[in-house]
Amino acid sequence: MQDQTTPQAADEPILFERIARHIARVTLNRPQARNAINVAMTLRLEQIVRTIEADPTLRVAILAGAPGPAFCAGADLAEVAAGRGPALMTRDGGFAGFVYATRHKPWIAAVHGFAVGGGLEFALAC
Repeated sequence: MQDQTTPQAADEPILFERIARHIARVTLNRPQARNAINVAMTLRLEQIVRTIEADPTLRVAILAGAPGPAFCAGADLAEVAAGRGPALMTRDGGFAGFVYATRHKPWIAAVHGFAVGGGLEFALAC
């Protein structure tokens, strides 16, 4: 059952769906960039964390990377080189709006492939 608040397209950088009544799956969806985090992903992930935390029917979330060689390669270095590195950190959530976000529900990192830099931070934050 899909998240009904946001229609999803396969090319969205982060996918959010219910895979069971009480379980959400959040997928980093930039396999061509090894799921490296850009500004759009940061904003969307911060929003998704808030949505999951506010939904009393959701009990757990799974954070996964799109199929490919990487769970997450961390920050997108093209964003950093373009001067947008600070936008990858949010006031409340830290890196990608996730690492330091206040979360009361359990998150499971479904790590398949390598997790480096901020990708490792994701895994450790779950």
